[in-house]
Amino acid sequence: MGLTSYRFTEFNDLTKLNPLGLEGDLDAIKLSLKSIEVGTLNILQNEIKEMQSEMENDIIIDDTIVQSNVDYLDYISSRQASNIIHNSMMISIFSFLETRLLLLCKLIEPRNSILLNDISGKGIYKYKKFLSKVHSIDFSSQQNEWELITSYALLRNKLVHSQSVDFDIKKNSKEYIKLKKIEHLTVKEYSDKAFFYIDSQEFHNKYFQTVSKFLEFICYI
Repeated sequence: MGLTSYRFTEFNDLTKLNPLGLEGDLDAIKLSLKSIEVGTLNILQNEIKEMQSEMENDIIIDDTIVQSNVDYLDYISSRQASNIIHNSMMISIFSFLETRLLLLCKLIEPRNSILLNDISGKGIYKYKKFLSKVHSIDFSSQQNEWELITSYALLRNKLVHSQSVDFDIKKNSKEYIKLKKIEHLTVKEYSDKAFFYIDSQEFHNKYFQTVSKFLEFICYI
């Protein structure tokens, strides 16, 4: 049982708790992703490609660049700016998912004897458990989406708490395997080290599609 029965009986402010507000929010996120893709991010990516092309003409002697038409400080700044935009988009969508799940839990909580605080766990894991236990939502059809979402959760936590996603593969093999499942997430491996980063719109499209499908399942089944 989803949240259909709650659509018109609770909360007049659709922007706060009513599941009907989901479609508008998802459309807004989609528009934001498109605007960033064709705007600032597109400009940065073109600049980066141009500088990388110019780097092919660098004169290098004994591993030292002795002549270049590229300002490497500008190049590094452009790459960092691109990373900031990609990471911010990723974190923002995850925050939306987390907030929406919490609001849905709060929507059904008043009609049940079990409170959200009675459920163990944190964040999305706690909210999913609450919706499953209290509102009897069967998530079995969403297993693939949920597995991906937990991988996105790991990526999000890495970005928030350490600003980057790099670690020793042998010491963090489970995390490495989990992040490798994410489509369009770029990984570079050097010896026993792995570096994950976002550098394509395809990543955000797949990520947004996964989150949308999961939330729509909960609200509209």
